[in-house]
Order: sequence, then structure tokens, then C-alpha cells
Amino acid sequence: MFISNGRNQNSAAESLADGSLISITNKGSLNQHFGGYFVQQKDDDYNLQLVNAFTLASDFKLPWENEAPNRLMSKLVSSVNGDVNANDLIYKYGNSENQNQMLFYSDRITINSKTDDIYLSSKKDIHIGTGRHLTISTNKDLIIESEKTYLGDPNKKQMESMVLGDQLLKILDETLSALSDASSLFYGSPLPLTDSTGVIPLSEKLSPLQKQLSKILSTKHKIEQG
Repeated sequence: MFISNGRNQNSAAESLADGSLISITNKGSLNQHFGGYFVQQKDDDYNLQLVNAFTLASDFKLPWENEAPNRLMSKLVSSVNGDVNANDLIYKYGNSENQNQMLFYSDRITINSKTDDIYLSSKKDIHIGTGRHLTISTNKDLIIESEKTYLGDPNKKQMESMVLGDQLLKILDETLSALSDASSLFYGSPLPLTDSTGVIPLSEKLSPLQKQLSKILSTKHKIEQG
């Protein structure tokens, strides 16, 4: 079933060149249903160029654009699925019979719940990709709960562990306290450690640093121990 609007009067069937399109299918991939379509450059009334296949908008480059996206959604999808070919995962779904799928395709899509929640759930994965920015804003808390959280592709980059701020603060404070209390022996009598001038005790140098340690902790951003 296809629902569309804004179709060119010369087009006999629904296509990705329509203004908006809703596709509900259970046989055939999106490329099989919408394999090729012509696009027109906005500042050109006559020059139509053929686009041969459906591509996720985040990974799509118009024929006249010089720069292609440098971080492809398809590459990350492939990586988290054991480097399975992204073309098979994304674009060949529906090649087998009884593979139901829906496509919402338009210049702009808005989902808005005016009085209650939005639930976005998937039995497997949820993938979000953009050609520019991804912004998330909330008036209260942003909560991400997962077994592990990675900033970057864990399968393609050398990852490092994040620091637990409270634990780091405790260790630094204990280290500075130990240095402040340290002393040397002069004929069996303890003498406080000093700076290079031999005048100012090291404890006086370290005390202001200890008082500033709490500033390294964020009051708004927290990470889980483990």
C-alpha cells in the first residue's frame, strides 16, 4: 500500500520523487519498489539527474554536491553488527517474502505528543543518523542506562576508560595530605618539607590546591561506577 502527495503529473506511480510518501509492504525491498528516480537541482528548472537507489538521508549525497558525509550511519550499523555488510542489513530487507516494513518519507517529519509520553521501542536495535547535528534537550534529567556506554565506535577506535570523579578526588586529596604531612630528618629531628627556596613549607603550597579539588567535579553530569 502506498500513500503519496506532491507527485509530478508525468509520473504514473508513486516514487521517492513525490512530495511525501508512506509505504507499507511485505514483499520486496525499498530499492525494488523505489529503485530509481529523478531529482532536480533547486536553482535549475530543467536539469534532472537520476538517483539509482534509496539511501538513508544521513548517508545521501545529491549528484551535484561535492562533499560526501564523513561519518556514515551505515558504517556504524555494520560495525555493531559484527561488520556485516550494511547494504544487506539496511537496503536488502524485504527481498524475502513476508518481511513487513513501513517507510515514512518526506521533506520534514514531526512527531509530537502534546499531553503524554512517546514510547520508541525495538525488539533489536534503534539506529539514529543525521547529515548534520543531533541535539537532545530536556527540562529535567537526561538518563542513559546501558551495560556499557561508548563515545565513538568501539570496534574501530582505541577506547579509554572514563575517570570516576569522586574516586579521583579522594585519591588526590589523600596524596596531597600525605605530602603536606611529610618531613625530613635532621639529626633525628623532623623538619617540614619546603619549596625550592627552603623558606615556604610545602604544606602551605599544597593547602590552596586541596581547597580547589572539589572544582574538578561536575554538579550536573554523573557516570555509573563499575
